[in-house]
Amino acid sequence: MEKGKIDITLLIVLITGAAYGVAFLFEYSYQSYYKLPTVFIDLNITTLTKSLSYTLIAVGVLFSILNFIVFLISLFFSFKIEVDTLMKQVSLLVLVFTILMLIAFVYGEHKASIKEEYMILKHEEELYVVVTSYSII
Repeated sequence: MEKGKIDITLLIVLITGAAYGVAFLFEYSYQSYYKLPTVFIDLNITTLTKSLSYTLIAVGVLFSILNFIVFLISLFFSFKIEVDTLMKQVSLLVLVFTILMLIAFVYGEHKASIKEEYMILKHEEELYVVVTSYSII
C-alpha cells in the first residue's frame, strides 16, 4: 500500500458500517417519533436501500452547495491549504460519515411527521393503526 492511500478493503468495511449506521438511525428516528421501542427496528436490504437513497441525495445536494460556497470564497480570497493526503482522506471520511448520520436521523423523524396515510388493522373488534411493518423472518 502506498503512503497516503487508503486500502479498498478498509473503505468497503467503513462504507458497510456507515450504511448500517445510517439505516439504523433513520429507522430509529422514524420509530421514535411514534414512541416505538428499538426492538422493532428491522434492518434488511429494503430499509438499507430506502434510507441510504434519501440520505445520499441529501448529502449530494449539501456537498454541491458547500462546494459552490467554497468556490465563491476562493474567487474573492486567494488561499491554499497544504495538508497531507492521508489526513485529507481521513478527514473527508469522518466528515461524510458524520453528515450521513445526522441527515439520516433528521430525515427519519421528518418523514414520520409528514406521513398522512396509515393502514388500519382490525383485530378482535379493535382497530389499530399500522405505523410500520415488522418482519421476524
